[in-house]
Amino acid sequence: MGKLSRHPAGYQVVFTNPTTGAPEYGQILDEVWAKEPDQFGPTALPDAGWREGAFVAQLIKWKHGHRSVRITYYLRREGGGPDTWYFGGQYSPSMDLNEFRELFGKLRSKDW
Repeated sequence: MGKLSRHPAGYQVVFTNPTTGAPEYGQILDEVWAKEPDQFGPTALPDAGWREGAFVAQLIKWKHGHRSVRITYYLRREGGGPDTWYFGGQYSPSMDLNEFRELFGKLRSKDW
């Protein structure tokens, strides 16, 4: 657990290859938060047992130059303080830039 904060450009991420189990290393080039980390209150408000979520999209560059976008999130339990955030996106989607543009382009046209 820790404090919620932006990741600096060059921050290393590690994915585990689901077939081989080998680690795959990349670097965050940029990220966009739905709600900036410093805009969260000091404690998570009560919400019938649910956790508070902080959502982020990250542009990742892999060692062979391939880039992808990961949509992921961090969580803290109700009543949790500023140092109780934890990574919740172990199985978050990570997609090619073209797939990302196609998916989010379609979402923008929806009237949900």
